[in-house]
Amino acid sequence: MMKVIGAGFGRTGTLSMKAALGKLLGGPCYHMESILRSETQLGYWTEWAREPTREPDWDRILDGYVAGVDAPICFYWEQLMARYPEAKVLLTVRDPKRWYASHRNLIMTAIKLSWMGLLSGRIRKFGGFVRTMGRHFLPTLDESKAIAAFERHNARVQQIVPPERLLVMEVKQGWPPLCEFLGVPIPDEPFPHLNEGVETIRKGHWDLLLRRTPPEPLLR
Repeated sequence: MMKVIGAGFGRTGTLSMKAALGKLLGGPCYHMESILRSETQLGYWTEWAREPTREPDWDRILDGYVAGVDAPICFYWEQLMARYPEAKVLLTVRDPKRWYASHRNLIMTAIKLSWMGLLSGRIRKFGGFVRTMGRHFLPTLDESKAIAAFERHNARVQQIVPPERLLVMEVKQGWPPLCEFLGVPIPDEPFPHLNEGVETIRKGHWDLLLRRTPPEPLLR
């Protein structure tokens, strides 16, 4: 059962938050990386991309997960909030200009790696899913429009979600606000700060090309 719904856009420290939530909740946290790692998950989203106006099959997609962050979860936060009324909502935020620079860098890296689709059907499927998702949800590469979309999204989350159900935080704040929000003790270890830059998408593409897709770890 989902306990935390991540409403924050990607490039706001979501890979670090994925690891942190896995540690605190004792179960796996969904992330775009989950799709890169799993042929089954890639299949679910390839199926969705054929008819993207319909809602994803969450019973299959989120089976076994206790939380979800990053895309595509962040684009469905309202539907998931209604579907899981006991789940808390986590909005990870970041300086808008720094977010845009990171967002653009990741998109440009993915474009540069698109040649791999000529060699791998799996990468073609992943690329098709990402392009479909982008057309429906992702901000443009125009800086002013992208930042405006980012800020509108964050404002809407804060407007809609009841205050007692919402945490707005930057990952640099570490364990204290997150643990207080979830009502759990602070772990006796540093908050994870994982590099989720271009290396993540680059490694994901090579893993798909070389069929290196290890099962997602259960973080405890």
